[in-house]
Amino acid sequence: MADVVVLQEGEEPSDLENYVLVEQIPAPRGAPRYRIAAQGLNAAGPAGLQETCDSLEIAREWAARIARAWHSRPPIYMRHPLGSDANGTQTSAT
Repeated sequence: MADVVVLQEGEEPSDLENYVLVEQIPAPRGAPRYRIAAQGLNAAGPAGLQETCDSLEIAREWAARIARAWHSRPPIYMRHPLGSDANGTQTSAT
């Protein structure tokens, strides 16, 4: 996955018209859920989407796919602690 920018609680992406955000959302039965929200430009013009899934790995894959495919190449943001490893270090994959 591309490099990610880790946002602390309360922080927002610097460009609200071009981003992909992955964050954990409350789930009614205790199983974690993840939200992927994106704004940017794809082949058809301005685009926005919001999806949810049960797997952080799937959420990261979707975010990376959007960042690669959309013409605006939106940066990927992850709401802390999703963008950190157990030691609190920012993570990124190539």
